[in-house]
Amino acid sequence: MTCAHALARRAENYAFVPLACSSGTTASDVAQVLGEHCDLVRASGPPSPYGGNVATEFALVPKATLYGISRTLVLFCDELNLVSPDAYGTARALALVRQLVEREGFWALSTQSARAALEPTKYARSAASRSQTPKWIRLERVAVVAACNPPTD
Repeated sequence: MTCAHALARRAENYAFVPLACSSGTTASDVAQVLGEHCDLVRASGPPSPYGGNVATEFALVPKATLYGISRTLVLFCDELNLVSPDAYGTARALALVRQLVEREGFWALSTQSARAALEPTKYARSAASRSQTPKWIRLERVAVVAACNPPTD
């Protein structure tokens, strides 16, 4: 049974968003898919152990206009093992997905830089955003699933 088939049985609770990875997939591609399906809002609930206090935390939540207020977004990264490493040997898309799974969020230089990463055509990065204190952006009602198939498949 595939992930999509299993989630289709529970469509009222889950929304399936596939991301087909290749050697050209970047961390920006992963962030862009999240940006298309999520809104950046002030975080609610207890503070993250990796962030700071709730007043300064932000969260990515599934867009209510697309998914309602109770569905969980499942980002399925297929063939994640095909992502090419950079000059330093780091597969940045894989590193971002790993951080999303392990830490349930990521660090952004500012909310402006987070918005720029999530929606690059809408926001321009500025030098001022680089000097700000990094912000913890956590995931709420977003699950990340990755498939790493052997190259013989």
